[in-house]
Amino acid sequence: MNRFEFELILDKPLEYGEKKIEKLIFDFESLTGNDIIEVEKELSTVVIYPEGSAEYLGALAAKAAGVSSVIIRDLPAKDFFKVKAKARVFINMCLGILKTQEN
Repeated sequence: MNRFEFELILDKPLEYGEKKIEKLIFDFESLTGNDIIEVEKELSTVVIYPEGSAEYLGALAAKAAGVSSVIIRDLPAKDFFKVKAKARVFINMCLGILKTQEN
């Protein structure tokens, strides 16, 4: 795993039709500028997307995991907070606000 990748194992799997999601793997390092623009476009009709908002961080995490942002929003609160925190750490490290990744 790279320093911007983490795995989230769900206590209770999420089910979408026939699909059952038991874990999500987030790879923030693989994101490109195009991914960031897609996140902003997804949210442009919903919210003014400050990079600290739950919507923005959740959509960014969804892009890093290669899943719909609906799946991220459906996570239990404790898991959503973990995912949101990892997305915020990624942004802060990219901006040079943090020098090392926090757990």
